[in-house]
Amino acid sequence: MTQTELAEKMSDKSVHMSSGNVFRDLDLPDAEESHVKVQLAVALIKLIEERKLTRSKAAKLLRIDQARLSALKHYRLDEFSIVQLLRLASVLQHDVLITLRPFLT
Repeated sequence: MTQTELAEKMSDKSVHMSSGNVFRDLDLPDAEESHVKVQLAVALIKLIEERKLTRSKAAKLLRIDQARLSALKHYRLDEFSIVQLLRLASVLQHDVLITLRPFLT
């Protein structure tokens, strides 16, 4: 979806209840995958910040280059798979708990 299409979609002034997934609410492709990636990225960035790791130390620990670390920190997640993000959580010595629940309606 282009930025123009997104702007047109958002120009609708009516208010809608959120589903809990902004990507689904905006009818974007791969909404579920994008939502999971962002949730993982938020958690990973929080862990990195809590450890007060420099970019260099974080990249070395995660075994990624600083450009990929920057992409993660700026939520440019197209170049990451969910599996890659799960691996980063593992490197930071964290498990990921997956919960299935019905969609919010």
